[in-house]
Amino acid sequence: MFKNREASFFLLAALLLFVLSLCLHLFRLGSVPPGFYWDECAIGYNAWSLALTGKDEYGTAWPMFFRCFDNYHEPVMVYVLVPFVKIFGLSKELVRLPGVFFHMAAAVMFYFLAYEHVRRRWMALFSALIFSLLPWAFPLSRVTMSGFMPMLLGICCGWFFLLRAMRRRSYYDAVLAALGWAFAMYAHNCGRPTTALTLVIFVLAFNLLLWKRRYVFMCFCGSFVLFMVPMILAVLRTPAILSSRFDQIAVWKDNPAILVILRRVAQRYFEYFSPKFLFIHGDSNLRHHSAWGGELFLFMAPLVLLGIWVLLRHLRRNPIYRFLFFSLLAYPAATILTLDHMHATRSLNGAPYWCVLALLGARFAWQHGKLLRKMVLLLMLFSLIEISACFTWYFCTYPKVSRGWFDASFIESIEWAVSERKEGERIYLSSSAFNYAIKGPDFKPFYYAPLLFCGRVPPDLYQREGLPNEIWQPYYPGRPLLWRGLLIRTNPLIGTEKMVMNNSEPLPPGAELLYRIKTETPRTYEIYAVPAAVSPQNGGR
Repeated sequence: MFKNREASFFLLAALLLFVLSLCLHLFRLGSVPPGFYWDECAIGYNAWSLALTGKDEYGTAWPMFFRCFDNYHEPVMVYVLVPFVKIFGLSKELVRLPGVFFHMAAAVMFYFLAYEHVRRRWMALFSALIFSLLPWAFPLSRVTMSGFMPMLLGICCGWFFLLRAMRRRSYYDAVLAALGWAFAMYAHNCGRPTTALTLVIFVLAFNLLLWKRRYVFMCFCGSFVLFMVPMILAVLRTPAILSSRFDQIAVWKDNPAILVILRRVAQRYFEYFSPKFLFIHGDSNLRHHSAWGGELFLFMAPLVLLGIWVLLRHLRRNPIYRFLFFSLLAYPAATILTLDHMHATRSLNGAPYWCVLALLGARFAWQHGKLLRKMVLLLMLFSLIEISACFTWYFCTYPKVSRGWFDASFIESIEWAVSERKEGERIYLSSSAFNYAIKGPDFKPFYYAPLLFCGRVPPDLYQREGLPNEIWQPYYPGRPLLWRGLLIRTNPLIGTEKMVMNNSEPLPPGAELLYRIKTETPRTYEIYAVPAAVSPQNGGR
């Protein structure tokens, strides 16, 4: 009787915490973060294109990877969105929704992973809650710039089911583990090298035990290879899928000397273990981080230290701890080969490892004396204060300080112009609006996806003709306009605290200022109503 009541209370608490976390994930999803970044526009538009035509923006039928911005987007987020945009249409909130659900699913799987390590339900439950609110993952779950959250789900599933397959000698769990790790590789480009390295570490950590479970492990390996066949075939057909993005950001991009490369790699490696990155500052890119503290909560720091002590004590005897220890050492493997410092998205695969490490530290403290148990209780109290402050910052201050990082003013100007455009009008875009020099008759800015997404350009029309001239037109100062419409430009052209440079391009005759959208700098987006030039050719249309 008592056990049934205790189990019911636990399930009720788990449900309430799940709903609390889900509400935080969904709250103001369309407006925080502000704007709608280029990658989000591209992923949303390609999903809409598939839903309506069965082809991506380039006219390729049901591709494995999606070409965009001279790069390739992973398939998971696009294909997950297809049925939803087919039913509900295209919107910012809908495009951001899959990241929320993938993160919540990853948190649920993290509960089982945590329980596998500590065998304490309440500890596993609270650690899953922390994982769902982690500063490393929560901001990324609310944007759809790539498959960050599906990768986390794949890692948590693959890790949990692989441990359970070894413990139970379960072929079923081995197949699920293979599916999880393969899913991580399909979800995000950093999931591919880190997953491969992690599986090598698993073999080295479990060595003799794998021989005793060799048929189960062979089932895992065979299933994993089978799941990876579609990606292997896609890469063989288009090798740029693996290399296009990496070629742009590799540490050797500028052809430095070998010693310079080694110094860069070493410097970046140690940055990902520094308190500055983990607990104090985190990623300085506000698309990846909220600018509140580090990538982990500060209250986790003493638990991480205790967790390291636990790992070192049991490293030789326990293969599970060996795997965690060496996976932590290897987690920055993908990001240390890139130019950026302390990059949250390329090191996101490390988040589950750090959380499990902190959990081991919490269990050790709870089991070893009243003093350490009191420390855990104090940390729980501090966690309530820190998490409350973190989310107050995220929903109140972060939307203001991150506008420039998401090009919110540009997106808002496009949305406003589209909503006010009348039949027969064109939207003229000045090169000052997106810092892109307009050249030649073919008008396609490098970052063109917002024009497709915000303008709801019919996919079949775009596949045939590119950006439709009946909606979007480049603005050439001094040339007569053939159609009436709206002009988007910025003024001043450059606006910082130290320098202001006014936009000197001439406005069309008769231009009337309709709307201004301020940025976080003196730079302002301006939208003008512009008449067509009267000439014998156009008759003043």
